Amino acid sequence: MGREPVSSPSDGGAADGHGGPKAEPEVSAAGLGDAWVIVELAPDAIMVVDEHGHVLLANRAAETMFGYDRATLVGLGVDALVPDGRRHAHRGHRSAYDTSPRTRPMGVDLDLWARRADGSEFPVEISLSPIALGDGARTVTIVRDMTAYRTNEQAIRERLVLADQERIGVELRDGVISRLFGAGMGLHAVVDRVEPEIGQRLLDVVAELDLTIREIRDSVFRPASGPDHPTAADGPG
Repeated sequence: MGREPVSSPSDGGAADGHGGPKAEPEVSAAGLGDAWVIVELAPDAIMVVDEHGHVLLANRAAETMFGYDRATLVGLGVDALVPDGRRHAHRGHRSAYDTSPRTRPMGVDLDLWARRADGSEFPVEISLSPIALGDGARTVTIVRDMTAYRTNEQAIRERLVLADQERIGVELRDGVISRLFGAGMGLHAVVDRVEPEIGQRLLDVVAELDLTIREIRDSVFRPASGPDHPTAADGPG
């Protein structure tokens, strides 16, 4: 989410991540006039980060999202906003961006996470855009909290799985079980026409078909449809 790797502060933001004083911002919101008013109204967290990875400007949504007050957030090293276990990957992304600064839109298939002031982590999408502002390289960083989207995505995935189970159940009912049921009925119909020993063997086969039908119905249909919605006959026996 920035440019240069720094460590998170250990005393509530009094340091910039290197043990020294926080970086003093070289640009101000007041200097941006009406443009910053629009930024303040944005629902996504928006920050301007310098070439050393320090936050120069942050909007209200950034305060809310990360749980820092603005006085702490401005001047903070951006690695403080990245989970400890993901900083190495984050530095790799940033290094690649530093090599060729360009606008990177959201949704570029990166698994990105951020960390709040309380240590909690959440999935994000991040857009980066180089900008000419003050002295040195600057990057506009837009962060979107993807928690609700991921939750909805999981719910949709679960509904698709259930729908697929229902489809498989219907195919089994209309295809496999119907054929097994028909075969059992056909065998049962000829039991009285053959010798007793052969007839008993046919009845054993019918019983096996009946058991197979019940096992398929119990393992496939009932989890998806529930016990109050039978989807096949009890069997030929």
